[in-house]
Amino acid sequence: MCNAHLLRDLKAGYKRTEQTWNQDMIAFLLLAKQQRECQDDPLNSMVVTWMDDTHLAILKKGYKQNTTLVNHNAEMLLNRLSKHQDSVLLFVENMDVPFDNNLAKRDLRMAKVKQKVSVHSEVKQMHRIPPWHEAFLVH
Repeated sequence: MCNAHLLRDLKAGYKRTEQTWNQDMIAFLLLAKQQRECQDDPLNSMVVTWMDDTHLAILKKGYKQNTTLVNHNAEMLLNRLSKHQDSVLLFVENMDVPFDNNLAKRDLRMAKVKQKVSVHSEVKQMHRIPPWHEAFLVH
């Protein structure tokens, strides 16, 4: 789960609804990231437990602010954060897991761009007018 994308979704959710749980989750994720970056060793188990509990408390607040669940975007985001809590906070416990997957996306982006360029040039070649048609068009 990419926390950078979660942050983007939380910011957009706050702009739409101005519900405070979005801001709380943003602050929490950024604090967790900061704590992780300051440590060379795995975080203390008490800190990890506190982070799990805080994450759940913010989710509970979010569900409370969305009791009618009229806002489907907020509901989907809350469900995603709840269902994938272990993935969201995996970077806290595992030193090998980055906060976001932007590096992986950047690595794949050039391959995808090359693939699109290749397909585009193939399509362009397919739509070229054959030379024998050009003779009819000119006259």
